[in-house]
Amino acid sequence: MVTIKEVAARAGVPEKTAMRALSGRTLGVRKDARERAERVRKAAAELGYQPSAISRALRQGKTRTLGLLTGCITNQYYAALAETAMMEASRAGYRLLLELTGSQPERVADGVKNFLASRVDGILTTEAAGEHAVGRVLAKRKFPVMLFDTPSKEGFSAVYADYSRTIPAAVRHLAARERRRITFLIHPSTSLLHARLLALFRDSCLVAGVEPECLPAGTLDEMASHAERRPEAVLIYGNYKLIRFLRRAAELPGYQPDAVGFFNPWSWHTRQPGLTGAILAPSEEMTRAAVRELIAEAEEQSPARTIAFDTEFFPAEEFGRIHAPDLNADFLPRE
Repeated sequence: MVTIKEVAARAGVPEKTAMRALSGRTLGVRKDARERAERVRKAAAELGYQPSAISRALRQGKTRTLGLLTGCITNQYYAALAETAMMEASRAGYRLLLELTGSQPERVADGVKNFLASRVDGILTTEAAGEHAVGRVLAKRKFPVMLFDTPSKEGFSAVYADYSRTIPAAVRHLAARERRRITFLIHPSTSLLHARLLALFRDSCLVAGVEPECLPAGTLDEMASHAERRPEAVLIYGNYKLIRFLRRAAELPGYQPDAVGFFNPWSWHTRQPGLTGAILAPSEEMTRAAVRELIAEAEEQSPARTIAFDTEFFPAEEFGRIHAPDLNADFLPRE
């Protein structure tokens, strides 16, 4: 492996001069310095010198590396999120490290410790339930953290989807179909987004003059059992739970509920027949913004920010307006 010492010897300059030249710090100075820098760059090219990322990180105090903390990547949503985050980080000259937690708080804490040991410059996490574990590990230090898809309780930066217009629109749509009770099926959570969704739903039902019902759906089997109760109109948060509910509903004779699901462009192609409406969140734009903001916070030490992205409601008759790419097909030959 070629060293900076060998490059300096080939160019006939001291090692510190060679290091400055390859870092670009001699640009715009005296003519003789520019000529030495050119000799150094030429020598480096001739010898095939590759600068050490580790050494550069130690000098600059930055590794140009981010950490992504998420529960799993077997779920297509999180796999697409991870890929998008990696591509956006790469555009800015950053690498992305991944820690999978299984959504277990103790593994969240371990993941943060592993990232700190790897000297990442910032952490992006989808683990709202494990946010306190992140905060506990980082309690004694200011460190760039971006929480994805929910506002933060710990004062971190956050990017999330805003449903303040679309949940009322969905409730009005179901009420217009003469449904007097609307059931919201949602996974149990302590996140701020969960609390906001429930409050929005109840307030929207009050305004629309319909009875709200909120039922927890922590497992797929629990979701199937809710279908057996035959609610007449449902909002369902969670793509896999929506699929299970609609499949079970289709097995029940004479039962056809009005159902509104929550989607994003990555999950839209998995939709099931029988949907009355859909709420879409711009997850790709949210992910790219989260990475850019996290990098800005790491580089500029800017204060924590919270960014809300509008969502959109589509009744079934307008599903044709939804543009959602098939992520798998993007990598297949066109001909």
